[in-house]
Amino acid sequence: MEGYRAALRAEMEAVMPSLALLGLARYHLGWVDQAGRPASAEGKLLRPRLLLAACQAAGGDPERALPAAAAVELVHNFSLVHDDVEDEAPLRHHRPTVWHRWGTAQAINTGDALFAAAHLALLRLRQRGVAGGTVLRAGRALDIACLRLCHGQYLDLEYESRARVSAAQYREMVRGKTAALMEACLYIGGLVGGARGPVLRRLRRMGQHLGLAFQIQDDVLDLWGEEEVTGKAATDMFRKKKTFPLVLALASARGKPRREINGLLAQPALGRDDVRRMASLLDGLGYRERSVQAAASYFRAALAEMDACDFTARDSASLRRMVHLMQGRGY
Repeated sequence: MEGYRAALRAEMEAVMPSLALLGLARYHLGWVDQAGRPASAEGKLLRPRLLLAACQAAGGDPERALPAAAAVELVHNFSLVHDDVEDEAPLRHHRPTVWHRWGTAQAINTGDALFAAAHLALLRLRQRGVAGGTVLRAGRALDIACLRLCHGQYLDLEYESRARVSAAQYREMVRGKTAALMEACLYIGGLVGGARGPVLRRLRRMGQHLGLAFQIQDDVLDLWGEEEVTGKAATDMFRKKKTFPLVLALASARGKPRREINGLLAQPALGRDDVRRMASLLDGLGYRERSVQAAASYFRAALAEMDACDFTARDSASLRRMVHLMQGRGY
C-alpha cells in the first residue's frame, strides 16, 4: 500500500486548484511549510491505505479505488482541522496547527474546503471506470460517515462537562468520532473491489472494531505517549475528556484514589502537573494495562471479521498487515 502514496497525492492535488486558501490546506496536509515551500510532513495515510487494501482483498484493483482513497483522506483532514480548533490543540505532526498559525476563522475555511474537495475526489471514480450506481453508493456511505463523525465529535465535547460517562456512552461516541470513517473506508474499498452484501457487512463490522481499538490506543498515547514521538500535545486530559482509561476509573475506582481523581476533575482546568498526576494514578490502578488489553481484543475481533470474509490469503495480505501495523503503532 505504501507504493500508492504518490498516486494518492496526485488524486488529491487534482481536486485542489491553486487558490490562496488551499495553501493552508496544503500546509495542514504536510505538503508545504508555513512559507509555502515544499515539505514532507504527511500523516500516516492510514484510512486511504485501509480502503485500498480492502479493495484488493475483495479481488479488485486498488488503482481503481484511488479517487475514493483520496476522498476519505480529505474528509479525515477536514475533521482534524476542525478538531484542532475545538480542542485548541497547538500541534499536529510536530508543527503548529492551522488555527494556531492563521486563526480560528481561516482554519474553519480550510476545513470546509477540504470537505468540498473530498466530494470532488470521490466523483473521479467514474474516470476509473467505476459504475455510476457504485459511485452513488460510495458517496452515500461517505456522507453518512461524515454525519456520524460530527455527532461523535459533538458527544466528545458534550462529555467534557459530565462527571461520569459510561462504557456504553464512550463506545457510542467512538463509533461516530473514529469508527464511522474506518467503516466507510473498508465498505467503500470492498464495494469498488466487487464485494457483495454479506462481505460488505463484515467489512463494516471490521471497521467498527478497528475504530474502537484505534481510539483506545489514542487515549493511551494521550496520557502516556511521548510528545516527541506522537507529534502533538496531550490535550485530551487537559480538557478533562472522558478517555477510555478515565471511563474505566470512574466506573470502578474507590477510596482515596477515587477521591483524588474526583478532586482533579473538579478543578476548572488541569495543568501539566495535574495531568501527570492523573496519568500516575490511572497507571497505578491498572487502567493503562486494561486499556491496552481492550484495544487488543478489538483488533482480534477485527481480524476475525476479515477471516470470515473468506478472502484469499494473497488478496488479503495487505489488509492483514495494515491491522498488525495499526496494533503496533506508537504514534
